Amino acid sequence: MKIIRFCVLFFCVAVLGSCSGDSEKLKQGSYIGVGQGNSGPIKVEVVVDKRHKMVDISVLEYCDTPGIGGNVFDYLIKAVVKKKSTDVDTVAGATYTSNGFLDAVEDALKKAKYEKAK
Repeated sequence: MKIIRFCVLFFCVAVLGSCSGDSEKLKQGSYIGVGQGNSGPIKVEVVVDKRHKMVDISVLEYCDTPGIGGNVFDYLIKAVVKKKSTDVDTVAGATYTSNGFLDAVEDALKKAKYEKAK
């Protein structure tokens, strides 16, 4: 009985693990995104390389406190590029700035995704 449960569980994990669609594939280029920070909009540029991977993020504009924003952005840029995802921890004490930055990156990534054919 345990073997049957294990086989069923293994099969489910294998099927779910193989479910990765082309919807996550990114187009090569630079994309601008905007998110709302603590004191105003945050504008970023996300660069996607020819392998369809996010390789760089630059903060173009922000209205938050300069001393805090720079440190927050340095950390978040490294974390997001390394993980290739916006699913990273925000910075304590700069939650609105962190969330605004991550929203801006997500906005840019939406523009970088291939449209599915109808």
